[in-house]
Amino acid sequence: MKKLRSKVFWVIFSLLTIFTLVIFITSTTRSYIEKKNNITETLIRMNNIINDDNEEFQEDMADKDSRRMFLDSQIYTIVFDDNGDTQTIYNNSYDDSYNKKNIAVVAKKIINKANKRLYVGNLYTNRYSYVFPSDNVLIIMDNNSINNMLLSQLLLNLILFILGEIIIFIITYLITEWITTPVNESFEKQKTFIADASHELKTPLSVMIASCDAYFNDKDEKWVHNMKNESERMIKLVTELLDLAKTEKEQDIVMENSNLSSIIE
Repeated sequence: MKKLRSKVFWVIFSLLTIFTLVIFITSTTRSYIEKKNNITETLIRMNNIINDDNEEFQEDMADKDSRRMFLDSQIYTIVFDDNGDTQTIYNNSYDDSYNKKNIAVVAKKIINKANKRLYVGNLYTNRYSYVFPSDNVLIIMDNNSINNMLLSQLLLNLILFILGEIIIFIITYLITEWITTPVNESFEKQKTFIADASHELKTPLSVMIASCDAYFNDKDEKWVHNMKNESERMIKLVTELLDLAKTEKEQDIVMENSNLSSIIE
């Protein structure tokens, strides 16, 4: 019974855990892909703006108000001279809390290591994404706020997943007890039935053995009659057990109208 209860528990628990895990992964992945697509679209949009008219863009960049296009993202446009050194850094966001020296260092590292014109990377670990609209222009997007938001969301989802697993464990335990209780009762009845049946069959066998011993001692015919009676009793018990077993099988019940008074009479 313990093995059955254990199997039922782990089957239900595994199914519910898989279902919860799918929800957790789907929610986390969907949020991640959405943020990554937003960053990619933003960088592509900036890239297209510069490619459409590079000179007009740089003229607009000179105007502090016109270059501020993003409220929720830190985006910088870096213009390099012919020697690859940083010439100008434009802030395309409304937040002025940035350090030009740090952005220049980041831009230098990107130039030295970049092997793609557009790069977003892992939003959990990479802080900066970038695109090269032209050879002397680099657009950098600071993913710090997105990194923190995704990590916070991942932590929240993980906490919810753990709490969900605790609830699933409790629910699975209760369901397992509810499912296995009738089976346990059936097993207990079966044990009681087997014990009673064994006792009933053991009694005539004991009488038959005792009658055999007594017959060998005094050759009295009454012991033979005792053995015959007990044998018939044993046959009757076995027949009743077989009839009882037949009642457990599924069978069609024939229904018909009858006169109860005639049956009783």
